[in-house]
Amino acid sequence: MKKTKLLKQLVLLMVTAAVLSGCSTFEGDIPVEGKIPDIMYISPKNQDGVQDSVYIPLTFPPKEGLEITGYSLIVSDQAGSSVYSRTRNKEKDKNLILPKAIIWTGKNDKEGWVDDGTYYLYFEVWGTNKSKSSSPKLKVIVDNEVPVITVKLSPLPFTPDNNGENDLLNINLSISDAGAVKDWSAGIIDPTGQPFIELDKNQFRSDTYICDGRSQSGELVQSAMDYTMNINAVDMAGNKTSRQETIPIDILVLKDGDKYKIVISSIYVKAYTPDYMSVAPELVAKNLSTLDRLAEILKKYAAYNIRLEGHAVRVFWNDQKKGDREEKEKLLPLSNARAEAIRDALVQRGIEKGRMTTLGLGSSQPVVPHSDEINHWKNRRVEFILIKK
Repeated sequence: MKKTKLLKQLVLLMVTAAVLSGCSTFEGDIPVEGKIPDIMYISPKNQDGVQDSVYIPLTFPPKEGLEITGYSLIVSDQAGSSVYSRTRNKEKDKNLILPKAIIWTGKNDKEGWVDDGTYYLYFEVWGTNKSKSSSPKLKVIVDNEVPVITVKLSPLPFTPDNNGENDLLNINLSISDAGAVKDWSAGIIDPTGQPFIELDKNQFRSDTYICDGRSQSGELVQSAMDYTMNINAVDMAGNKTSRQETIPIDILVLKDGDKYKIVISSIYVKAYTPDYMSVAPELVAKNLSTLDRLAEILKKYAAYNIRLEGHAVRVFWNDQKKGDREEKEKLLPLSNARAEAIRDALVQRGIEKGRMTTLGLGSSQPVVPHSDEINHWKNRRVEFILIKK
């Protein structure tokens, strides 16, 4: 029974803990091959197979005239009190089996988990003729807590339209851990979940990153849409965590020569119709909120007339004949109908109808290729051109 129990204890169940710095070797008369790191981190409680235990492989090269008669493993806390110990010797176990590894699963002598904190592990082996070898003390950090991510975004909503107000987004990011943070990453994805900006750690200053609203390729965020910031972190014990923060984008009024332009792709409509009320309830709510905000902004530009230009996505972009027919029969009238529907919604919100004209441009002016199935949603939009009266 003792042999069976010992073998079970030596079975490798967990992944070796993280090594922070260099390794030391055993000292003494008995040959022992095993590298002891200066420090290791483990997170035993979650049992996720990542750094659940201390595991250090050992081998015992034979030495003529020497017989190993026992060994012990002791783990103590910072006060020097033993929390876990195992001793085996031939006096009690005639069929002593040498361990294939130093293993500590983060439990105490009562088979309960030890508290998070710093511990010291010591392994010793002894043999005939008073010979012995011992390991240097291994510092083990037990850390079962995930890193804490704190993020603050300001100002919100974000309005990077270069008008001098809320043009830059301050991303203040702090990641802390009871042990030590090993790595982290942060990025912003667009409303469809596609990567938009990968935040460069080297561009953080005093934990703050300044975002101008443009991707690495120079693309500007879309008006009246929500982008998402994703932060991921892992500590030295393998504990992982993540956090998401919403970045609402206000309606952008962009200077375009002697005119202004507003581009909105976020008014959701029923397929092949101008109907923005016959969509899912949450999308209806977004549509109404966008229209309310749009009317509020347009009232500030009372000295300007407004040309509403409807744009559409071409389905048959790879077939000239079908594409031309689609453009004439569907997309031109559809894009104009959508522009008219938005004009009528703005009239209901107090914008004078006489200030507004509509134009359907179909699929003739895409902002991305219609063949780009991931991004062609950006072509389905209404542009508002503000022209001085």
